[in-house]
Amino acid sequence: ADPLFATNADRVKNRAAFIAALEMATRRFASADLLASLDASQVPAAPINNLAQAFADPQVIHRGMRIDLPAAGAAGGTVPSVRSPMLLAGQALTAERAAPRLGEHTAAILGELDMRSGEMARLREAGIIG
Repeated sequence: ADPLFATNADRVKNRAAFIAALEMATRRFASADLLASLDASQVPAAPINNLAQAFADPQVIHRGMRIDLPAAGAAGGTVPSVRSPMLLAGQALTAERAAPRLGEHTAAILGELDMRSGEMARLREAGIIG
């Protein structure tokens, strides 16, 4: 009923106030209760999960979405990751290894660009590259 939020354009124009009003209205609910109420009203909604909650989700477990990929670099071990939910010809799309660590491939890439090791060292000392 608030004229500040009557249309989508109004809500965009008054975004900060709109978000503050939503936060105040939703704080009085436990997450599960709010989601149940929204579901009963046929309003699409989902929780915002932390990593542990996301991996504990029954659908994530059922679909085998968690994969532990080999960690990049010399650190060893594994990195918990999420595989793509899409199947191609019935096969899961899965990365072979975790994302590289910050700066892990810098020297190789700059070397391919013909940057000399002395220049790389200067950039590293200046904190420009890792």
